[in-house]
Order: sequence, then structure tokens, then C-alpha cells
Amino acid sequence: MKRTSPLLAVSAAALVGASALLMKTAHADPADSVDQYQPSTIQWQECEDAPRVDCGSIHVPLNWADPGGDTIEIALARRQATNPEARVGTIVMNPGGPGGSGVGAVKGHHWVSEAVLEKFDVVGFDPRGIADSATINCDREDIDRVLEYRWPSNEEDFQHLLTGQEQLVGTCRALTGELFDHVDNLATVEDLDAIRASLGDKQLNFLGYSYGSLMGQQYAQVYPDHVRTLVLDGNMDHSLSTTWEFLETETRAAERNFNAFVAWCDTEPTCAIHGDDIESLYGQLRDAAREGDLVDPVRGPLSFEELNGITFNYANNPGGWEELGQLLADLRAGHSPAAALLQAQEIVNYPLQAIWCLDWDYPVTDFDQWSGYADQLAEEFPNMQWTPYNTHALNCLGYDGEATNPQEPLDIDPELDIVMIGTVHDYATVYEWTQSAAEQSGAALVTYEGFGHTIYGHGYSCIDEAIDAYFLELVVPKDGLSCQRRDYADADANGHLSSTDRPEVPGPFGR
Repeated sequence: MKRTSPLLAVSAAALVGASALLMKTAHADPADSVDQYQPSTIQWQECEDAPRVDCGSIHVPLNWADPGGDTIEIALARRQATNPEARVGTIVMNPGGPGGSGVGAVKGHHWVSEAVLEKFDVVGFDPRGIADSATINCDREDIDRVLEYRWPSNEEDFQHLLTGQEQLVGTCRALTGELFDHVDNLATVEDLDAIRASLGDKQLNFLGYSYGSLMGQQYAQVYPDHVRTLVLDGNMDHSLSTTWEFLETETRAAERNFNAFVAWCDTEPTCAIHGDDIESLYGQLRDAAREGDLVDPVRGPLSFEELNGITFNYANNPGGWEELGQLLADLRAGHSPAAALLQAQEIVNYPLQAIWCLDWDYPVTDFDQWSGYADQLAEEFPNMQWTPYNTHALNCLGYDGEATNPQEPLDIDPELDIVMIGTVHDYATVYEWTQSAAEQSGAALVTYEGFGHTIYGHGYSCIDEAIDAYFLELVVPKDGLSCQRRDYADADANGHLSSTDRPEVPGPFGR
């Protein structure tokens, strides 16, 4: 008899990766929704698991097209300004994802400088469907079945993934109910404005990392008069209209970072493969992995996907380059690399899918199309050829619903003073996306010429001082401000100064 598997309460975006009978989410006119919605009174209490941090919640309409209907809870966490007499207002932050917990983020860290924290409360929230807010519920066994085939390399695996995702989404939707249809970014924008109103702030200050940038972008479209400051670090580009554009820009970033590793190894005698033709060596290992001939003596065969994921993880930041050189040398010699080196970064994060399939329309019709994309990428980017992030293009394989917030260029009032930050060697929300979003919106573009995924709050004065002045004094950074890459010796494995204690942002497009 089949065992009944435990249920998994999955964060906000949960698992609409496959096929679901989603109804189209309707969005009310924002002005009408605000007129009918009465802001909640937040009952702040000290969080049980985080001293000096307050927890609370508000209730918002489950469906913003029906503001008088059923409601759901949105969880909040707050760090209060350290100088209440000088308090300016609140900065609401989101760490990314989809699926990242703003409540957990604020419990763990303040995210802004001490100077900013003196004058601002910092509030994080769990978007609808995530963590301590109303959640999406899924079956763990279904999730594991999909994970097994997340990198389909043949028709049979592709069909297994399709069938698994159809099963997964069906059970997620059945276990969750109506909320499953109402977790797109436009609904979260309405929740964000409800948070602003419930906090008693006339205008919003928002700090959005990675996927959280899309919240800020679309908030500026819907509620331009409610914006005081928007800082969006590591931007999504919601104008990427085709599956190919998504795959090509992600893989371009992976190739760029691998080439930076090669350039370093060519000039650095401590690199274990210094003096070798590194591109040729990696190509031999990669091709052997594709054929099933790359073997770790301890762990057995390494697939192309495994080698690609490991290389991607370590090539992304200078702090991992020495280890990557040693790993490739060991594999060439037939030795088993150190266990720590074979921890490929887990990119597939199923809490993103319910949101993803409502916010993005990237159809993949069959395995021939998918393998055709792979062939094109291998030709254009001959070293890496692929990135684990590309599997997000399959998040909605078999999904027979409709994207309720599909891609389109930003339509933001160019008179709004907002700031977008991009990191040149960002491997997730790639630099070209931030460039594009800034051009579409008229935002001031601040560039970090280094590595890592997002940069504000990591203790780099060129970035932090410019953003702090914007929050505190409404001084907009000069458009085109460029902050140079820091010395590799001072950077950790994420490309950030080792002295910083800011955590990484969670999730595929968070961290």
C-alpha cells in the first residue's frame, strides 16, 4: 500500500511549476482597492525567537479584486529606529526569492547602516504564500519526484518531469485552495501598499534584493505617488519576452565568470592548473561527463549537470577560484576531490514556482525545443554551455493555466527618483537585466564592477554611502556611478568583504 507522505508548507511561490488548473487572477484598480480596504492595526510584540525585534501581522484580501471578501494574514518583523526622536519613517525590505522570508531576514540582521537605522525602522514581511504568512501547502513526495528529473537530458526524463509537475501542481492547488491562484507579484504589490498604510506612512521606502526588485518596480508603476525611496539591488528584467532571452542572458553571465576564473588562473602561479590550457582541460572534462566517462574514484560517475553546477558555483566568485583550480586538477588526475568541493549549489527552489508561473510566460513545448536551446547555448558559450539557473525555464512545464502578470516593459514615471544597483559579475540577476530595467524606468544606475549577488549592506563604502545618502537625505546617486571591484584578497567566497556580517539573500533570485 502506498505510504501517505507528509505535507510540506511551502513558501510563497510554491510549486506551480507544472500543470495546474489555475484560474486567471483578477486585479482590481488600485484606487478602488485602497478606497475599500481598511488598513489593519498592527499589534507589535517582541518576537519569541529574536530579542529586540518585534513581530506582528496584518490582514489583507485574499483576492484584491474582491477587497470585501476573504482575508489572509501577512507576517511582519520590525527593528525599531535606534534614535526614535530623529525617526524619519520605515524602510520595508524584501530579500528576494521568490520564497524568501522578509521576517526571517529582519530577525537575523538590520540590512542597513547604523546611520540609517538611527532614523528608520526596518520592517520585513513574508509575501503571501510564504513562511509565517498564509502558506501554500504541497506534498513532499511529489516535490522529491520532480527534483529527480529537474535536468532532463533525454525524452524519457522530459516526460517524467512533465508528469511529475502535473501531479505536483494538482496536489498543491488542492491542498492550498483559492490562495494558490492569487500569489502573483501584482497581488504582492497591493499587500505592500497595505503594509505602508498600516504602518501609518504616507510614502513608502523600499529595499528590494533580487526577485524583490520586481516588487519595487511594479509598485512604482501602480503607486508612483506613494514612493519616497526605492532601492532595488540585483534587478529582474520583466521585459525579457522569450524563453531564449532568459536562457541566453543567464548563460552569458556564467561564461563571463568562468572566463574571469581562466584569466586569473593564467596569471596566478598558486592556481593548481596554472600554465595549462584551461579551456581545453575543462572541455575534456565536460565532454567526458556528457559521455558518462568522468569518474570520481570515491563517488562514481559525475554527470555534465553535476560538473556544470560545481564549476558554476566556484567560478562565480574569486573566493572559490583556488578551490576550483584544485578540483579540476584532481579530476584530470583521476583523484577524488575534497568532499567540500563537490557541494554543487542547489539552484532549484520549489517555493518559487507558484509565483513564477503567474509572473512569467516561458513556454517549452517539447524535448526537441529544449535540447535545441541547449545546442544553441553550447555554440554561443563554448566553455560553460549552461547554467543551473536555466532549469527555471522548465518551472511551468505542463502548466495549463495563464500567467496573470506576464512580461512587459516597465512603465514608470521617469520623474520618479529611484535607484537600481547592478553587479557586473552577478550570476543570478545578471547585470544586463539591471541595465535594461534602469533604461526602461529612468532609474539612477549604480554599478559595482565586482562579483557576487547583490552588494548593498556588505560594507563597501562606495555603494553604502551613496545609498545611505539617498535614504537619509533624498540625494539620488549620480546616474552611472561606478564602484570599482575590491581586491580579491579582501573578499570572501561570495565576493564580499570578510568583515561584513550581512547575510546572503535567500532563494534562486535572492540567494
